[in-house]
Amino acid sequence: MKIVVEPRIYQNETLSSWLIRSSILNGSQPSDWANIIFDDNRIWNKDIDRFLPKEKLTKLSKVSSKTIEELTDMTLEPLIQKIFKGEELNPKKSWTFVISTGQRGSYKRNGTYFCPLCIEDDRNFHFRQEFRLAWNTSCYIHNIKLIQKCQKCNKNYTPNKVTYNNSNVYLCTNCGYDLRNSITEACNLEVLNFQTKLNKAIFNDIINENFPLIEASTEELFKTLRILLSFLRALFKTNKYELFLKQLNLSIPDNFLNALVYSDSFEDMDTKTRDFFILITSRVCDLKLDEIKSIFEELDFSYKL
Repeated sequence: MKIVVEPRIYQNETLSSWLIRSSILNGSQPSDWANIIFDDNRIWNKDIDRFLPKEKLTKLSKVSSKTIEELTDMTLEPLIQKIFKGEELNPKKSWTFVISTGQRGSYKRNGTYFCPLCIEDDRNFHFRQEFRLAWNTSCYIHNIKLIQKCQKCNKNYTPNKVTYNNSNVYLCTNCGYDLRNSITEACNLEVLNFQTKLNKAIFNDIINENFPLIEASTEELFKTLRILLSFLRALFKTNKYELFLKQLNLSIPDNFLNALVYSDSFEDMDTKTRDFFILITSRVCDLKLDEIKSIFEELDFSYKL
């Protein structure tokens, strides 16, 4: 088999997005399409946007005009490898900064994050890698917060379940609700600006010169970000978080602490909670190293924290 009508790859497009578009263009549906290509009827239960084994990449390359390198670049593996250079990424475990969409039994951990305005034209839609990276909470094109569930039935957005009879990706595959009618929320422009800087670093290796870093490398930036996020997670379990937020001219949002109870990691947090974590981190990264040190000493943070 050869893919007859082959879509071009959009910038930063995910592999699942390209396969969904490919199946629709060829009059098929993603479930059957992936089964024909990979001989695996459970392929959509796996997180193919994160990692795809070499043998499956080879199968896809043979039925298309795309090289294994082009297909690999649609996964998140090359991006995350920039952070953990020299370390082997385990595809069976969660990856730092990657929002999980894998299947656990019959439970889908997260839906596909999307912008309702980006899927208005289902002939030119595509899903971007940025939306799988946890520091992204908003669409940088339309300046609105991302959504992952249907607002009518509260089920995860799963565009891979569209059928050849109804291939409109803007319709909920569970209840048929038109997701273009979703109620949207304007993004926090400070958070949007910070996530844009982080995206430039991971995608283009452009490090903002004002970041409080020593080596100013992609690896150092994101490992520092990881440490700051872990620190904040621990901080909110203490009685010092209010003083810390006051130093940054911030106040805690309603129900924020309750939301933290239901999330195992930063990657598992809902959009609103991650948004506030990134806002705090943005304020910290606006400071100089000596200023950060001064705040930590003034608040008498323990070495463990």
